[in-house]
Amino acid sequence: MFEPAAEEERLRLTPGMYAVFFPEDIHRPGLRSGDGEPASPIRKAVFKISTALFDQA
Repeated sequence: MFEPAAEEERLRLTPGMYAVFFPEDIHRPGLRSGDGEPASPIRKAVFKISTALFDQA
């Protein structure tokens, strides 16, 4: 849906890791690492949290 951006970075997550993306962040779930490693059977799990909770901190 989006062309790669110059400032784009790839995150390699291993079991036990997670990433947080805010509503304005573009993300590309399900990309492979490019080193021949098979794709994970779990591609994406979504938990929606109100960003208003961050304003309370």
